[in-house]
Amino acid sequence: MNKKLQVVLVLLTILLTSTYCNKSHEHGDDNKHVEHENEHNEALEGMAVLTPRQRLALNIELGKISMRNMSATIHSGGVLKVSPNDKAEITSFMGGNVKSIKVFQGNKVRKGQVLATLEHPDFIQLQQEYIEASNNYNFSKIDFERQKELYKNEAISAKIFQKTEAEFKNYKAKYEGLQIKLKMLNMDYKSIETGKLETELRIISPISGYVNKIDISLGSFVDAATKMFSISNNNNIHADLLVYEQDIPNVKIGQKARLQLATMPDIELTSQIFSIAKEYQKDSKAVLVHARIDNAPDKLIAGSYVNATIFTQDSRRKSVPESAIVKDGGKKYIFVFDANASEIANHSDTDGHAHDGDDGHNHKSSEHKHDDNDEHSHDGNDGHSHDSDDGHSHDGDDGHSHDGDDGHDHKSSEHKHGDNDVHKHDGDNGHNHDDGHKHENEAEHKHDDVYDNHSNEKHATYEMFANKKVAFRMVEVISGVKDNSYVEIKLMEPLDKDAQIVLDNAFYLLSDIKKSETEHVH
Repeated sequence: MNKKLQVVLVLLTILLTSTYCNKSHEHGDDNKHVEHENEHNEALEGMAVLTPRQRLALNIELGKISMRNMSATIHSGGVLKVSPNDKAEITSFMGGNVKSIKVFQGNKVRKGQVLATLEHPDFIQLQQEYIEASNNYNFSKIDFERQKELYKNEAISAKIFQKTEAEFKNYKAKYEGLQIKLKMLNMDYKSIETGKLETELRIISPISGYVNKIDISLGSFVDAATKMFSISNNNNIHADLLVYEQDIPNVKIGQKARLQLATMPDIELTSQIFSIAKEYQKDSKAVLVHARIDNAPDKLIAGSYVNATIFTQDSRRKSVPESAIVKDGGKKYIFVFDANASEIANHSDTDGHAHDGDDGHNHKSSEHKHDDNDEHSHDGNDGHSHDSDDGHSHDGDDGHSHDGDDGHDHKSSEHKHGDNDVHKHDGDNGHNHDDGHKHENEAEHKHDDVYDNHSNEKHATYEMFANKKVAFRMVEVISGVKDNSYVEIKLMEPLDKDAQIVLDNAFYLLSDIKKSETEHVH
């Protein structure tokens, strides 16, 4: 009885020790797995990782940054304007009441055309003063000529002549001043001199153009400060474009610009830059650039918004399609294929080795060649199924047994392998076989771990990951001028000339990164 109890105690001790060792081994493996996973997560942080199925669905296209002989363009917005010489705000030089209005808003008028008439007693008084000044001038002129002759003949004193001369000049100044005033009021001074007085004051258009605004009504009183009409000549309309400070150095007088109006989407107008302002606008860091429109149609309206494309000089520039650029946090980026990160992304799916079974070996029964050509078909646990958990089962010193459940009675001599017997291992299992197994390349094992001897190997190409995950990293760029669908870029970090970038649908990669960051936070 005591002997049985001792046996039981020994067995329990062995069982507990084995269980503790197994659990310690499992906990150690779990800790290593967590540490390994954290390393992979850090290495892939900020990366967009796509599976083959995702790349196919998104139709991801890769290519290189191209050097294009771009007809550089600058895009800007603005409004249509008329020059100061082609617009007029009409006022009256004298106050009066509106007697008649001769035009309507939108009417086309010619220079000198009557727009309205005013009436006021002051107009009559002004004409009377002019007639009086004219008479005084004419009389003093005759008297001055007579006194001048007498003075030459010393018939009068110098004092009398000088007084006559002063009076003549005073009358002349008043007469000519009133005459200029009547001209400014568009009155016929010659007719007035004959005694034909005008009862109304005519308001005349100083330019040809269109009546944009009428600010008077019949009977209203207007003075010199009252705006009566607004007229503009749209035949000489031009575009005032707002060009921001980073683009101004590339804009020169004489460059062409293509204009498009929202009200005329099917028509493109050509123009030429004729003036560039020398100060920034108050509300924005932009400078006004003036472009004269070639053959401007009559239907253009001042104040219309316009989109412009300014053509600068041609030059070779680094460029990518617009669809390759994404915006994030006020900055712009492109996505570049990263071979190292791609290998890490694929490596993170396993424990670092490629296994066909649980023991780390990938052996096929067909690789065991027997000298006696005797073929053996083994199932599950018969010792020759190397895809299972038991590893190799050979009769001999290697600890494997062929006797038992498989129904085969094999001796160790029956398992002599030929010199060409090859066993390939996908993982670096670290097993040394003394049973005659010969490994390919003199026991050198193929290893998939990206951390071993990677620095001395040539970087993998995108084609090598056709059926694997691919990682892309974000590289900041500054965009420049545009030419059709291509955009000039300036890289904020150096890239290899053969670097592969995502040419289209880059937005989806940014969405993938944002989604991963959100999941990581949660």
